[in-house]
Amino acid sequence: MYFLNNTRFSGASGPVQFAGADRTGIISINQFIGNKSQFIGQFSADVQRNASERMMLLDSSIQWMTRDGLPPSDGTPGVFFRRSTDCAIQLFLIQVMSR
Repeated sequence: MYFLNNTRFSGASGPVQFAGADRTGIISINQFIGNKSQFIGQFSADVQRNASERMMLLDSSIQWMTRDGLPPSDGTPGVFFRRSTDCAIQLFLIQVMSR
């Protein structure tokens, strides 16, 4: 319930948020595009279930509204180093990247 209680967004008819554990059944998650509704998952407030049983998303059913149709980036920078590079090369790269 932590994530659900901390979810707030602007919906079609105004602000949407979930407060308290007043809903103990299964919550259906739908994506609305135009006049069509697509089921993309569900959340169960049943605390007897483990986390993987409580939240289920059909990732392939989600239509991402990005230019390329892919999920948006989470902002994590993609900086990677090969482990087989020599120490001098790594020090050079660090110098160049820190400027």
